[in-house]
Amino acid sequence: MENKAENKQLNPGGRPNLSGEEVLAYRLVTRVNEKDYLAIQRDFSLWQSGRVGRIADYLREIILNRNTPKLTVAKGDIQKDQVVELTQTLHNIRQHLKHLDTNYNQIAKRINSIEHTGKLHYEVQTSKVFIDKIGPIITQIDSLVKAQTEEIFKK
Repeated sequence: MENKAENKQLNPGGRPNLSGEEVLAYRLVTRVNEKDYLAIQRDFSLWQSGRVGRIADYLREIILNRNTPKLTVAKGDIQKDQVVELTQTLHNIRQHLKHLDTNYNQIAKRINSIEHTGKLHYEVQTSKVFIDKIGPIITQIDSLVKAQTEEIFKK
């Protein structure tokens, strides 16, 4: 019985308490018309692609960064928002490519469980060639996303 009490002390479980600066104690409430609401929802869905976050996080980011000047990239007139949007798009493409690999594995398992697989085996092997070509593309997208993210948030 004593071991259980000791283990509970070592790992209490649950989310740790936030420190004083991290506690979100104040609530802001506003009303908008339907056109503005739809625009906010559209912008939120673009912001959310490739990341996890609630609309409250999105609105907080907009409010806190309202006076921050736009960062322009040295070569060309691409602004920070465009780079972030491009990074999110690359992330979405990467996710879809990864899903192809997962789907291929599921299909291959199912086909391998069938007894008569003569031509199916050939089709699986042909598909595997395409899936193997996707791997380097995913790696390239990962390196692009990493480079863009580091460039944006470098200070």
